[in-house]
Amino acid sequence: MLRETVRKNIIEIATAIFKKYGFKKTTMDDIAMAANKGKSSIYYYFKSKEEVYQAVVEKEAEDFLAILKDSIQENQTPVQNVRNYVETRMGQFMKFENLFEALKREYLANMVFITEFRKKYEETEIVTFKKILEEGIAQKHFQIYDVNLAALAITTAMKGMEEPIFLNRNAEQVKSSIDDLINILLYGIVRR
Repeated sequence: MLRETVRKNIIEIATAIFKKYGFKKTTMDDIAMAANKGKSSIYYYFKSKEEVYQAVVEKEAEDFLAILKDSIQENQTPVQNVRNYVETRMGQFMKFENLFEALKREYLANMVFITEFRKKYEETEIVTFKKILEEGIAQKHFQIYDVNLAALAITTAMKGMEEPIFLNRNAEQVKSSIDDLINILLYGIVRR
């Protein structure tokens, strides 16, 4: 129990250190100093900086996906669930900087766990969004001919908007961009 508590504490501290310096610039010394431990103590729990980073990214992904899952409510319409999901995803993503870095930065692609992690994360998100779309089809809210393609297209559109939203820290502009994305996803671009 104590071992797991210490490990969780190191992950929490490392999350802040990686967020501050990024993966490249963070050292095990930085993590050890912030945790008030010797570097050898960190190595007792983690074999390498990459292993610490993996634990940090996996924890952020777990937390982020739980927030997304909570945004989808059974008592809401599928249209509202699309809106909730996209608003939550795009609005919260900025808070998970280590996750964002792991999913986006090419210099991390050579890390063994990154490629598999990215694939698993993307599949999870597509499956989650597909369920929302299928519910909308069943309730006659959506007319979609290929739900797999639609889920892939929507999650790809959201991924494409991450960096512009992440780089723009103006809350009002971020909200406007998210609203525009939701309206395009829900209502398209054709005048009706």
